[in-house]
Amino acid sequence: KIFIWAAAAMFAVDQLLHSRHLEDVATQDLVYEINRRRACLSAPQKRVAVLGPPASGKHTMSTLLRRGFALCHFTQKGLLEETQKGSVDEMLEKLEGHAQSTRCRRGFILEGVPDNAIQARKLETRLQSVGLPLDHVFYLNADELTCQKRADTRLIHEPSGRRYNSESLPPRSSELTDEVTRQPLAVSKQDRPEAFRVTWESVASRLQMLRLFFGQDRSQDALDASEARRAATFVNVDANRGPGEVYDALKAVMMTPRAETPKAPPPAARAQPVVGEAAPAPPAVPADAPPMESGQ
Repeated sequence: KIFIWAAAAMFAVDQLLHSRHLEDVATQDLVYEINRRRACLSAPQKRVAVLGPPASGKHTMSTLLRRGFALCHFTQKGLLEETQKGSVDEMLEKLEGHAQSTRCRRGFILEGVPDNAIQARKLETRLQSVGLPLDHVFYLNADELTCQKRADTRLIHEPSGRRYNSESLPPRSSELTDEVTRQPLAVSKQDRPEAFRVTWESVASRLQMLRLFFGQDRSQDALDASEARRAATFVNVDANRGPGEVYDALKAVMMTPRAETPKAPPPAARAQPVVGEAAPAPPAVPADAPPMESGQ
């Protein structure tokens, strides 16, 4: 419950900061945000992708990692909106430019990118060509029933696209209204049971091919050098748990400095890990402190 309250407050102010002039933000909130960013300076710099089935928690975990480690955060939809033709190659070119920018010097998070094996190969080639390969590929492994339950409680502010969850990340208002406009929230048509089932089935094959690309779901001693290197970055996370436990698992991996990231053992000895051990608590907003605002 403490995690849910803290995360909800964090997401709420994060959204407020994106919709208001800096002069309108309370000084105590600005000071708190400066302290948060200062704390991020001691965190390792990382480049990661967060993948998984629909409603597995990709957006929630990506946002928490962005704030906890001061990383740039990119989604496929956002990158495509920057392109003129909406092509994958153009999208990856934009991403390559962002990845080399000063703004993203601490690293970045790719939410739902890549979303298929062909895109994954192109992304790998581009990032390696500029010396910025991914450190970790987090796969949020959640079953269909769990994801459907999350979709059932997911809420959206349709004009802006801001998302909430009535159970795990509710708005602070008891009326379940948008934090910025106070307008009512709605359930997305895509999250209704019939539509969700169609979406789940449509992405299942793509996700399976992605897992194969990263050396999963097959004999580890059959991997070549490139596949073994990809498999070493892949982290299979049990995402059937609550958001606090899932974030603990991600943070435990993220806190490993890049220079000390363990090398993959020989293929024959490497198992497919499922991250689920206890880890340091996620960044939370103290009960007596003002909520945090949007960072990088």
